[in-house]
Amino acid sequence: MPLIAKREFASRRNRLMKQMPANSLAVIAASSLQTRSGDTHYRFRQHSDFLYLTGFNEPDAILVLVPRRAKGETIIFCRDPDAEYQRWNGEVLGPEQAEQKLGVDHGFGLDAFTDIAEGLLEGIEQIYAPLDNATITQALPTWQARYGTKLGEQLLDIQPLIADLRWVKSSAELRAMGAAATISSAAMNRAIEATRPGLWEYQIAAELHHTYLWHGAEAAYLPIVAAGQSAEALHYVDNQRELRDGDLLLVDAGCEVEGYAADITRTWPISGQFNSAQRAIYQLVLAANEAAIAEVVMGNPYDAAHQAAVKMICHGLVQLKIIDGPVDEALKQQRYKKYFMHATGHWVGLDVHDTGPYKVAGQSPVLEDGMVVTVEPGIYIDSTDQTVAPKWRGIAVRIEDTVAVSQNGPRVLTSAAIKQIDQIETAMRETDYAPV
Repeated sequence: MPLIAKREFASRRNRLMKQMPANSLAVIAASSLQTRSGDTHYRFRQHSDFLYLTGFNEPDAILVLVPRRAKGETIIFCRDPDAEYQRWNGEVLGPEQAEQKLGVDHGFGLDAFTDIAEGLLEGIEQIYAPLDNATITQALPTWQARYGTKLGEQLLDIQPLIADLRWVKSSAELRAMGAAATISSAAMNRAIEATRPGLWEYQIAAELHHTYLWHGAEAAYLPIVAAGQSAEALHYVDNQRELRDGDLLLVDAGCEVEGYAADITRTWPISGQFNSAQRAIYQLVLAANEAAIAEVVMGNPYDAAHQAAVKMICHGLVQLKIIDGPVDEALKQQRYKKYFMHATGHWVGLDVHDTGPYKVAGQSPVLEDGMVVTVEPGIYIDSTDQTVAPKWRGIAVRIEDTVAVSQNGPRVLTSAAIKQIDQIETAMRETDYAPV
């Protein structure tokens, strides 16, 4: 049974239409299948805005919202259940079933879109649409011929309005994200237990995908499985390096459930035990992770978590003599940025890097109940860095959790993914799990 009911999708559409003028309509298109090679396609993933408003997971559909009609009218155009198409590609919902199962007012075949849209445009002065969508832009010449230059002046981007709705998550959305976090945590723990010198990064990636698929989920993004020097590139996804004794393994991965993502990063020793230098850096990043999570509370500015992480890491780097002090001067001059160069987190939801501003009127936005962020401090010391002692070179550590803002304080959705040093070393030492 879906975690998000059709009444919630209807509520989202109604909330969106209330933001639109009565003499407007919105046209929003689904994703299309993307060619991988030849006549094969990538696995279909619905456009996040379309999924947010419909829950419909088929390609090449169009949603039209008409706020001027009574309480607002919703129309979906989707593929007809053609027998030949379904023989090759499987069942489709079809327009008639769409009305019932999606809770829209009317369903029509895609072929009817141009004619019906023409009728809906009567008296319309503003059209909202995702301006970067090819399905919409291809229809513009027909509409432009009818409306002339007036259409271009009144064509408005719908995406900021939807983004505002998506920013704060409902209880149903949080359940979906909690499910994704639970599966992602299990996958990360499995990857930790599976790690051995002599394996390859792609084999650890396979352990992640196995857990996702076993639980009916799929990867929310390409996993980063970075052994040793691989972790020096923040967005490394080649996953082709051998796992070597003495190196650390950094894994950034998460799955999605009903489109909603979790995002986790953990770092652990390939040998099963941290050496003293790795332990010191790991403990520092873990302290920054925990300090930042403590700031993810209602009423705090979004960037409070980042400031807490920066202070902790800067203080620790001075103590370890990796950067020069005093701490106040190191903070002012941002000396830590050589080793901690990215933000401490981002919004997460239907997109891993989800909608939501990082500045509102020039200020960090205030956290509200239902917002979800990641907390991901890290320290990355280049293997060729001659300014630090040799023992530090090549150490890269990031620790990331998905955290929901709640009335009871920070809710760490990914808390089941182990991250304490003793937990990691015990899990790797005592596991009887052997990769195939």
